[in-house]
Formats: sequence, structure tokens, C-alpha cells
Amino acid sequence: MGTSPVKTIPLGKIAQVSTGGTPDRSTPAYWGGGIPWVGTGEIDFNVIQNATDYLTEEGLAASAAKLLPTGTLLMAMYGQGVTRGKVGMLGIEAATNQACATIQPIDGSVETEFLFHVLEASYTRIRQLSNTGGQDNLNTTLIKEIPIPLLSKALRAEIVKIATTWNTSLELQSALVENLGKRKQGLMQQLLTGRKRPKGFKGTWEPQRLGSFLTRVTRKNVDGCTRALTVSAQRGLVEQGSYFAKQMAAEDNEHYLLIQRGEFAYNRSAAAGYPFGAIKRLDRYDEGIVSTLCLCFGITDTAQTDTDFLTAVFEGGLLNRQLRAIAHEGARSHGLLNVTSTDFFKLQLNLPPPEEQSAIARVLNATDQALQLQRQQLAALQQQKRALMQQLLAGERP
Repeated sequence: MGTSPVKTIPLGKIAQVSTGGTPDRSTPAYWGGGIPWVGTGEIDFNVIQNATDYLTEEGLAASAAKLLPTGTLLMAMYGQGVTRGKVGMLGIEAATNQACATIQPIDGSVETEFLFHVLEASYTRIRQLSNTGGQDNLNTTLIKEIPIPLLSKALRAEIVKIATTWNTSLELQSALVENLGKRKQGLMQQLLTGRKRPKGFKGTWEPQRLGSFLTRVTRKNVDGCTRALTVSAQRGLVEQGSYFAKQMAAEDNEHYLLIQRGEFAYNRSAAAGYPFGAIKRLDRYDEGIVSTLCLCFGITDTAQTDTDFLTAVFEGGLLNRQLRAIAHEGARSHGLLNVTSTDFFKLQLNLPPPEEQSAIARVLNATDQALQLQRQQLAALQQQKRALMQQLLAGERP
């Protein structure tokens, strides 16, 4: 492809960029129809074949949402984690919400598949657009300015061919990760409920209230710890600066809760994969501070309750059925679940003897390590593909 700099053109010059809309949630007649309605959660550098919500014809007509044709590109504009800036391609006709940008080439000026790969390769740069000038999210104005390489049709076709070959490898690795994840979930459901037991263990599982082996942490931040943490459903307890790209905690943080390594924080908010909130153990740091909206606790006697076993219980969702019975969405309707500490510590778990807890934890930890290794390999492949695409699109590779 040579070494001459490749000229670019703003995306808005070759594609129509718009957004979707959301019908009134309080009108039942707008929802539950046959029109797929896609949100940012479905966008993951993929061909989108399914949706989590569906509109009626009436709902579509009553909102800014539009029925989009197969092949339309979608870009997530909001999301403080990794979602913002992701791109996907509709494999079905669907509508979308206002958090998604819709991208459709004008008059066939460029192939949709080529644009998809360009935007995928530009993910990191696109995210940086939303972190300038105090802008937390993307918008259509920023997206229209994304530079698209001006390449010949033959070169565009060659790049799509190379990207498609890489995608085959990525799909195989993704399938391996998915299968290992399902195996881990199956093991968790069997081992953590006693349906399958490690060889040689026959002790009795006893029902115990959480309050009998957990103690609430209400430690105030009187020593001035400045490591503000957030409870991420996917990443655990992480620093706010790395998760939100800026510090969210107030400078006066004495009222925050101080938790220490090995203690847990319960984010009482619904999240993807965690409909009744995520409970995460502090593993990365010796201490950190969290919002008082979190319910924090520690294990009373680690000789009697294995911390890895308990972590697996929380990750496996074994409390969900009980949490459903006591959780009510807060009045602010922001997904905050009204789970009181009193109700939480009254919940029950069937616990095996300590030695069996540890044996179960070892099996699950080994499975998790294998899963994490495959996830790392998938991430490495994705990064390698992105780097190659960036070189091809910049004309740096023959």
C-alpha cells in the first residue's frame, strides 16, 4: 500500500449519522410488539441478531425511533466503562434508542463492511473524543468528524478480506471462552448447591443466616484515604479514575466508607448480569473508599468461612431468589434497589463444613484461571487485529 500518508474524509461527508429514540415507558401499548429495539448493551463489535426489548408499531410512531434496515451501523455514545465507542452492525431490521448513533453510507459511497472495520480499529481514538472539553459522552457532531481513509475500492475490498480472516480466528477464540464460561457456571451451580460434591466429603450442609458469619463494615474514612473505588459488575472493585476516566468522589470524603483488602462491597443497583446488584471483594488494594450507598461487610471468622467459596457464591447468583423477595427499586427509578442491611443479613445460605468450602473454592478457582487465560488470549488477538488494521488503513503495510 506504500508509505505515502493516506488522505481522510470526515465520516459525516460520506454517511448519514443520526440517533434513535425511546417511547414513553409508562405507556404499555408502546412495548411488547414485534419490532426489535436495540440498546448499547447489544453493541460489541458484532453483527446484532437479537434485542432485549421490542416495540409496537404505535410505540415506533410515537417516538424518535426509526425502523433501520439490515446493515446499518450502530455506535454506542454513552457508557463510562468500555461500552462507549463500540460499533456493531444490524443483522436484522430494528429500531434503536437515543444512546446509539446510527450510521448509513450515503449513495453507496463506501461499503458498510469497510466502515465497520475502520470504526472498530478507531475505537480507542473515538473514546478519546468524548474525554475532551469536559465531554463525557459522544454525540453525532463528534462522530461525524471521525476521519475515514480515502482508499480505492480494490484496497477497501482487500482490507475487508483481511479483517474477515482475522474475525474467523476471533470467533473461534470467543466460542472457546463462551464454552469455558458455561462450564464454569455449570460447576458453580452444582458445587455451590451441594448437587455435586468433591470426592471424599460427606459432611452436612447447614443453613445459616448471613449475619451469623458476616459483619457489617461502617468504618469511616477518618485517616483521609483518597483511593475512591467503584463496584464494577464486570471488573470488581476498581479505582474510579480508571473506570470513569475521572475522579467522581468529592474532595471532602470523610463520609465515605473505608474498606480493607478481603472485605466486600455490595452495589445495590441492577447491572448487566447482576439483576439484584453486584457483590465484590476488594482484592487489588490494601484499602479504598466507597460510597455509603454500598453495603459493606467482612467475614467474622475466616477459619470457618472460606472467602473464595463465599466470593463464588455471590458471583454465582445464589442469593438472587432471596434478594428478589426483598429488593424494591428506589423512588428515583435509577435502578437503585432498596435492600436494607437488616433484610440482607437475614438472608440464608446452606454452607458445607470449612474443609469442603475450601475444596470447592480450589476447583472453581482453577476453572476461573483457565477461563481468564483464554480471555487474555482473546483480548490479545483483538489488539493485534486492531493494530494491523490501523497500519493498513494508514498505508503503513504493503
